[in-house]
Amino acid sequence: MLNYNFEFKPPRINKLLITLLLTSSNFLSALPLLTANAGTVINNQATGGYTDPSNNNNNKEIESNNVKSETTKPNTVSGTLYEDRDSNNNFNDTNEPTLPANITLKLLDTNDNLIKTTVTQTDGTYIFTDVADGDYKIQVDTTDTDIPNEYTLGTTNDLPITVSQNAITNQNFGFDAQAAFCSIGGGDVDSAVNPYISNEVRRNVIATRDITDTLDDDWRAAATGGASSGNIVQPWFGTTNAPGSVSNFNYVDPATAANTNTSVELVEIPINDVALCVGETNNSASNPILGTGNSLQASSPRPSSLYNSSNQPAFWNQTNIPPSTTDNKRFAVRFTFDSPVKSFGAWFGDLETRTQDGTPAFLRLLDASGNRIGKDIAIQPNQISDGNSTQAVNQSQCGNSGNDTGCGNESTRWVGFIDNNAIPRVKQVLVIVGDDDINDNGDTEILSFIGANIVQGNPNVLLIKRITGINGETINDGRDLASYINDSENPYDDNKLEGAKPPNFPSPDTDKWPNTTEDISSTFLIGETNGGKVKPDDEIEYTIYYLSTGNIEAKNVLFCDRIPSNVSFVPNSFNGEANQAAGGLQNVDRGILWLKDGNIESLSNSEDGDLAQYFPPGDEPSRVYPKIKCDGANTNGAIVVNLDNLPNATAPGTPNSSYGFIKFRGKVK
Repeated sequence: MLNYNFEFKPPRINKLLITLLLTSSNFLSALPLLTANAGTVINNQATGGYTDPSNNNNNKEIESNNVKSETTKPNTVSGTLYEDRDSNNNFNDTNEPTLPANITLKLLDTNDNLIKTTVTQTDGTYIFTDVADGDYKIQVDTTDTDIPNEYTLGTTNDLPITVSQNAITNQNFGFDAQAAFCSIGGGDVDSAVNPYISNEVRRNVIATRDITDTLDDDWRAAATGGASSGNIVQPWFGTTNAPGSVSNFNYVDPATAANTNTSVELVEIPINDVALCVGETNNSASNPILGTGNSLQASSPRPSSLYNSSNQPAFWNQTNIPPSTTDNKRFAVRFTFDSPVKSFGAWFGDLETRTQDGTPAFLRLLDASGNRIGKDIAIQPNQISDGNSTQAVNQSQCGNSGNDTGCGNESTRWVGFIDNNAIPRVKQVLVIVGDDDINDNGDTEILSFIGANIVQGNPNVLLIKRITGINGETINDGRDLASYINDSENPYDDNKLEGAKPPNFPSPDTDKWPNTTEDISSTFLIGETNGGKVKPDDEIEYTIYYLSTGNIEAKNVLFCDRIPSNVSFVPNSFNGEANQAAGGLQNVDRGILWLKDGNIESLSNSEDGDLAQYFPPGDEPSRVYPKIKCDGANTNGAIVVNLDNLPNATAPGTPNSSYGFIKFRGKVK
């Protein structure tokens, strides 16, 4: 006899039965695999893996015939205009640079009448002389064109003073460097940024090529493991047969063939001035090329794995040194990624650097607004290998043609970084060339590189599946299907960080489900893991909640859910829904509903222009989506929803495109 009252729970999706292929492109499959016959109890818990003054009182008393008189030196008012690097409005003349000469300052009385003017000296100082006692205001002429473009006054203008038979000093004005302006070697250390700059290798022979091939080992190990880990994708500009473009190339994810575009540009960096951090477009005749020779620039060894192969990878090389007249600008290569990255590195040839009476090269990181992240990282001589031995660099030999050329000349080294910031933020990388000749400034030096690599970060999508209705009602068998039920065995169905981690993802749980208070309450994650008793022909509504909670966008997310074997898909569940997703056929059955980008919309079951489809038994989803994983034959039907790109949540409910749900209904057989 058939038992018409059996306790039904949605199929357990546990032990990674919901699988995520998270690379640059991510295919998400929610896979209820267990059968459900009458009388069978199946527990579903959807789990898933994925920022004095000197006292110049010169009053002297002179007695003569018992008559007292006073003589006084003229009063002065002085100060300095400076860059307020630490933003504390206090001039520290040891660490903070000053502004240039000829900037005008005015001395005004309390009625704003002009009393005197003066200008700054080359060290940023100014002085008003012969100032009578009284109350005044000092005013910087902020329209003066001698104030560099990158500076704005950050301290109070119209500075009030009182002069009374004494000199007034330290009347300083602090200027803030506007965002996106830098001087070479400046910035403040960012503890999240770890440079990976290897020793040098010289001489292009088999032994040194083998050594060069290992220079990236430490970076690669750190970039793919630990808290900073992410998906490493390895590009080459091209090969002998297909050299590609000198200014653009794609990072290609080897698992999915998804592309991340990167532009590469030659720029110049003014040596003595504060300028835009991104550098200046190089308008000279100096251009890069893609070379496929057996060594990098100036015989710098290329890695063994990239040497003399049947389809040899091309390397980027700066050529055509500008005219001999110097321009006090250094060359730099600038990488711009289409989305921020966590790590970057490449083998650089003939980079040239010298720290003793010389010019070091620098690694510079920029955010999406063009602002410098951390401090320019000096690339310094250290040790050099020639295939026979490794020795400390003798900088007195730099610039010579002897055995020790270890100041970046005729050598190769790995230059990279890892950013341990939780959210990827590095949008641009600049490598600024140095000079190995004593006291030269590097304004005619050039550089080359090969094998640039990036780590983009970890996408991460969480799934929670619940029963949210039986026969259109939210009360069934004494159970409230419209309430929030915390499942103590599931660490991902709340915002309480409990230490559990999805596989290969560094962040525990999540704290970004919308409208959720730790594990106490939620008006979003409603539904039961146990729907109570049902009977044949009852309709069960399933809701699968999703959240992109990684540190980068999850791309091309596909969701696959197989219909449980004890129910059949209800094709017309949402025909009455007013809003239909774009692209779907009209006047056809709609059995799928979603909350996507803040909109609740129905989707058709058909293979049409919207982003969902029902596949009846025997029709494999791989027919339409070759890379989808539904883990097993489609014996009872399956739904597939293309969630496209999901930006990562930065706060609960932010952005609204980072979360949503999918609903469908099944009729008990």
